[in-house]
Amino acid sequence: MNQAVRILAITESSQANNLVVEARFGNTTAVRASHIFTIATITSLVFEKFNVYYTDLDNNGQPLIASQRIFPDKESTTDYWDTSLVKVKATISPVIPYVQIYFANFDLDDPSAIGAPIDTNGSAGDDNNGSVMIGTTPSSAGQLSLFSTPTGCSATVGKANCITGADGTLTVQFKTTMQPGDNFVIAASLSDTYRNGFQVYGVDILNEGSVIHKSGEYNEDQAAGIRTEMLTVWRRLHIEYDSMGVVQNNFVQGTIPNYVKIQPNQIATITVSPTPNILLEENRFEGGRLFVNGSSLPVTCDLVAVLTVIQATQSGCKIQYLQPSLFRLILRSSCMTMTILMTMTETIKMEILCLFRVKM
Repeated sequence: MNQAVRILAITESSQANNLVVEARFGNTTAVRASHIFTIATITSLVFEKFNVYYTDLDNNGQPLIASQRIFPDKESTTDYWDTSLVKVKATISPVIPYVQIYFANFDLDDPSAIGAPIDTNGSAGDDNNGSVMIGTTPSSAGQLSLFSTPTGCSATVGKANCITGADGTLTVQFKTTMQPGDNFVIAASLSDTYRNGFQVYGVDILNEGSVIHKSGEYNEDQAAGIRTEMLTVWRRLHIEYDSMGVVQNNFVQGTIPNYVKIQPNQIATITVSPTPNILLEENRFEGGRLFVNGSSLPVTCDLVAVLTVIQATQSGCKIQYLQPSLFRLILRSSCMTMTILMTMTETIKMEILCLFRVKM
């Protein structure tokens, strides 16, 4: 005799658009079964650069975790766009429009350290040094926002939700901090309730004891969510490198028309007549030397054509009385010099890419 299969219940599972069907055979309770039917799921959740003018997101170089990096620096002083923005694109399967996707953003634990001074809170995350202001609220986890806000869409601190388009995708925007070393991740679900259960554990996102998988990974626990790769802020350290070759013609010469006698260890003021007849640049020769009549006199000040010098020898110095004395005035330094200036200007001779973290 044929017996009917009785459907006991059809309920929504933890992931929206999944159904749980529970049935039993005939009137008996001994044979009973249930099964989850997936109607739609998020198959991909990835970061993308904001537009063609932004720096590409490339590999972060972390050996133990799939991750990307962003350079939020402006490319020039004329940049007017916010270079700390990236896109977050979610794709569902099958292609269904008007499906709500719920996002959450997190500050992942720093994978480069497991103790102070860099990592002071273990595997809990929330150890970024930078923050984004959302109104008057600082957020170390960055900020999710929407390109538009149709009915049913919203964005608050740490969360955003909106509906898929005709192609089954939804793209939102995310703003990082500017602090190098800060780490971020975005997780998403088709269920608002499941989204609210996401938690950070080290560099993983957990929910109901399951590790949330990334795009392309096997969803072993059939978790009702998905996450991006880790995104890390990198900054460029701009160095201006200046150097001078061997200095030439770093002197002025001419005559001293007046008689001057300088006592030992005394300061004197001398008027000079450069050849050709030029005005001395004010204080150009300060710290240099005046060579005259076999003496080398330190210059403490120079104004146009008047020098203040010190006679440091015991014998003193006489500048000829009957005819002008020849002199040579030497700059303070004639050797090769090199200066390095750390700058955030656009005058860049050499660029070093570095990732560093400083606890303030």
